[in-house]
Amino acid sequence: MTYAQLLVAALSGAAAGVLACSSLAQLPDRRLDARAPASASRPWTPGPEVRESYALPEDVRAPRSLPSDAPAPPGGIYDLSALVDLALAQNPATRAAWEAARASEAALGRAKAEDYPQLRLSANGGLNNFPFPIPNETFEIHNRLAFPQVEVAYTLLDFGRRSATAEQAKQQLIAANFAFNRGMQEVVFGVQEAFYALGAARSSVEAAMKNLELARTNRELAEERLKVGLATRPAVLLARQLEAESVYELESAKSAVETARAELATAVGIRADVPLDVDTLEHQPLPDALPNRVDELVDAAISQRPDLAAKVASLRAHEAALAKAKAAWFPKVGLLGEFGQALWSYDVHGFPRQNSSTNDYTALLTFKWDLFTGFDRPYAIRQAEAEVEAAHAELRGAELGTIDAVWRAYYEFQSARERHRYAEALLSASEEAYAANLETYRGGLSTISDLLTADRDLARARYTLIRAKTEYLDAAAAVDYAVGQGRMP
Repeated sequence: MTYAQLLVAALSGAAAGVLACSSLAQLPDRRLDARAPASASRPWTPGPEVRESYALPEDVRAPRSLPSDAPAPPGGIYDLSALVDLALAQNPATRAAWEAARASEAALGRAKAEDYPQLRLSANGGLNNFPFPIPNETFEIHNRLAFPQVEVAYTLLDFGRRSATAEQAKQQLIAANFAFNRGMQEVVFGVQEAFYALGAARSSVEAAMKNLELARTNRELAEERLKVGLATRPAVLLARQLEAESVYELESAKSAVETARAELATAVGIRADVPLDVDTLEHQPLPDALPNRVDELVDAAISQRPDLAAKVASLRAHEAALAKAKAAWFPKVGLLGEFGQALWSYDVHGFPRQNSSTNDYTALLTFKWDLFTGFDRPYAIRQAEAEVEAAHAELRGAELGTIDAVWRAYYEFQSARERHRYAEALLSASEEAYAANLETYRGGLSTISDLLTADRDLARARYTLIRAKTEYLDAAAAVDYAVGQGRMP
């Protein structure tokens, strides 16, 4: 076969291979579903095996009931304190933050590994066959060899590289620890908000039931007066309208309870369908008064907020990275020691087998200095300096944000306390007004419109007090969270 025929045959084979691959590419990979969606307007449909392979693993799925070791109150009813304990034990956010801190601790251990000598054991062995030519003859040498070796290396001087690496890892660990503490405060704050929301929803149901009871009483009174000719049909229809509105509000309040219950379960870190008996809002005491000066709370927040301390640790980690980048300009001095043996067993055709064993050792003082690295080091320093300045700016922004949060929370608390006081007075006045209108209506001295207006005012006053108390409790929790005083175990 000529060269041209060989070339034609090779090209034909390559073309056939391409065509075969093209035809195979049209076949779906049913085992992996390793294909893009068919079009931009249709969803990707994985096969049964892929659905099963990528289902949520059982070991990470939330349990359908509380674990046996979960914190539980003696009576089985969770108050706010018991809910916080349960959340800190079950919420995946605290677990993730804890594992992140543990990973940073391991990173610090790895960074300190450079302080110790490095020990390595290696061995090479095998067969070797090579010709050894001499004048008029070539000998074939059959060799069996092994080279076991122990190597020890230790850095004596690196001008701060190791210490900067360890310092950077240490500061990252401290930042992770502070972030963990702040994460716990976030969980506590989330549970408080959800608990108050559930309490408000349940109180709204009770208020709606009372409002419905009054609306039915008003409707019955209007119907009785209509029978004796002391009321008009429009007055009865108006009373029935108010009763229907009360029924609607009651059903809406019941739905809000289930929504709030699911949000509380999520804040705690359990499934929404896990039964959880929760205390009512009525048993929750009102918050204490705050200091008269907001700057006292601001100073407390700046000194104890974990997220601010984490920013400080992050800044120091960047400063350590800058020191490490600057240390890269200097040389490294170290020790290198090796000890091993060379084991030989060889024979040459026509001669007896020879065995030998010789020691192989080295003791060196090493010196390494990178004189030019393609401008990597100056750019590394420039990058590290920029990251330090960015960390400075982030810390300043976090401080301003903390002051703003404390300021807002403080005055919102003061306003919420006053709103709650006026809401209590409003409810008391509305109850008295309704009682007086009911009495005069029964005596024929007022109209059904007056009575129904007083009824609506009383219903609004009940809801206003519920909302005011919830906002009061939320404002107190927000102050603790802004200052960094969230409940810790």
